[in-house]
Amino acid sequence: MKTELGQPDPGFDRMGARLQQQIDARPALAGQSLNKLDSVTSRLGAVATMVPRLPVPPLTLWRMASGIAHGNTHMIIAVLEREQIKLPDEGSTDYNVTSSFVTVAMFYDAALNMVEALLDLYDARNRAPPTCQGELRPVAQSKSAV
Repeated sequence: MKTELGQPDPGFDRMGARLQQQIDARPALAGQSLNKLDSVTSRLGAVATMVPRLPVPPLTLWRMASGIAHGNTHMIIAVLEREQIKLPDEGSTDYNVTSSFVTVAMFYDAALNMVEALLDLYDARNRAPPTCQGELRPVAQSKSAV
């Protein structure tokens, strides 16, 4: 709130400094800036290859949901179900608009697939490669110990 009013916010500055320390502590991220942000469209386009099982790409899902949320008439007509409740009156009419079961199921299924892909990536990132040194392997027992 303070930053939007043009006032300094020490808590925000502390958080930024701590995030920069964490970035610099990782060799692959050292020197990266917190101020360089990619657009939502470029991020969603980039993650499309990570979730190939989606019925439509993440960017398309986001555009559909955003269009509905922001009252985009074209998107509402394309995605939502409409029921005419009043006959046209001098060129205009009234509709009940609702999401269909199919639309809700598509978004729900996409969300589950994306969360599953995220968890798989998280597991892969935190799993040591099988050829790393120091890997624990079962030790063969000697015949005398059996």
